[in-house]
Amino acid sequence: MRNKGAKLLGCMAGMAIIFGGTAPISGEAAAGFGWVRGEDGCLYWYEGGVRQGTEGRGKEIYDPDTDAWYWLDSIDGGKRAEGKDVYQDSGAGPYADREDGTGKWCRYDENGHMVKGWDVNGNGTYYFDYTYGAMLKGSREIDGVQYAFNRETGIMESCSVGTDNHWAEIGGVQYWYEGGIRQGYDPHDPSYRGRKSMTREAARGTGWTMWTAEGRL
Repeated sequence: MRNKGAKLLGCMAGMAIIFGGTAPISGEAAAGFGWVRGEDGCLYWYEGGVRQGTEGRGKEIYDPDTDAWYWLDSIDGGKRAEGKDVYQDSGAGPYADREDGTGKWCRYDENGHMVKGWDVNGNGTYYFDYTYGAMLKGSREIDGVQYAFNRETGIMESCSVGTDNHWAEIGGVQYWYEGGIRQGYDPHDPSYRGRKSMTREAARGTGWTMWTAEGRL
């Protein structure tokens, strides 16, 4: 009887370690799969009751509930990466650092979501591929515009339409650019309907300008 009781206590202690002594944040996590908030207040991903991302560089996982990719950083015991850049050895297609098609820098926002598309912070302007999440470097073409990104940092250095705020004609169509980025445009969001902003002409009293979801007037 003593051995059975000790065994039960051991199992209970093991579960306390698995779930960090705190309640999971989803029903699936209660069954050993999903996000669990640890005693440190950070989020960890479990599969089969086992914390993921504790080996190697870490692990990239997809959460169907949020339709987003996340990075579990092994340097932090598998903690969800938030607000940081991460180097991954996974495939990056034409944006790979290595000849075998692997190696890329990715960025995760304050919610842990993988950043895709344009991203601007205090250091500069970056672009992350929508398929692989890879930071673009060197000379690249985006939506018919040629860009030069620093080969080390990925910061945009120049673009063929300039970096001031103005209309640019591409393929016979006028598009509005700010800082080298086409505005009113998100090709990966079917619900996006464009953006409204005041041009110099509008500021002089001619009214608002509305761009379509393609970024044109």
